[in-house]
Amino acid sequence: MVNSGISPRLVARVRRDFPQATEEVIAFLRTVSDDHGASRQDPERLQAAALILLKGDVQRIPRVQALMTDWRDGLVWSGLGQPDWPDRLDEMLGPSQ
Repeated sequence: MVNSGISPRLVARVRRDFPQATEEVIAFLRTVSDDHGASRQDPERLQAAALILLKGDVQRIPRVQALMTDWRDGLVWSGLGQPDWPDRLDEMLGPSQ
């Protein structure tokens, strides 16, 4: 992980999806993993779930923050709530290193 807890492949996706708001989205994704550290979930999984729920719209950050209050709902709503979530992340972000 680089960039204070954001994986390189997730940072690359944020740069691609949010070229004008990269830093804002990265700052938001950091809060997602910080807020749910006690969940013992993979931080990249939680952050990717939040990114999926943004649907390419930085204006959705407040809404996604509310949705991610219960990280389990966020994982289900983003499609990362099933055991195949590592494969889904690889499809979305490319292979992990």
